[in-house]
Amino acid sequence: MANIRDLVRDEIDAFRALRDELRVQRELGKAELRDAAQELEHRWRRLESRLDGIRKDASGDAEDLREVVRLLSRELRETFEHLRSRLS
Repeated sequence: MANIRDLVRDEIDAFRALRDELRVQRELGKAELRDAAQELEHRWRRLESRLDGIRKDASGDAEDLREVVRLLSRELRETFEHLRSRLS
């Protein structure tokens, strides 16, 4: 039967391993979040660019404009919501 010192040492080792694993996961999460945020910024700039182009070409069909705005905003909203859920 293991003595109390061995039990305590084993528990401490297990906690250290868990702590190290959590640190690694935290860093990976930061990197993943950073990558997702960069992708979101890219999408945001693309949306702004498209909207500026559409505004300048006001002769286009208003329904086409609405559809483009709906699609792009839905894409951005989904990405924002995904990021928010990752932070929760």
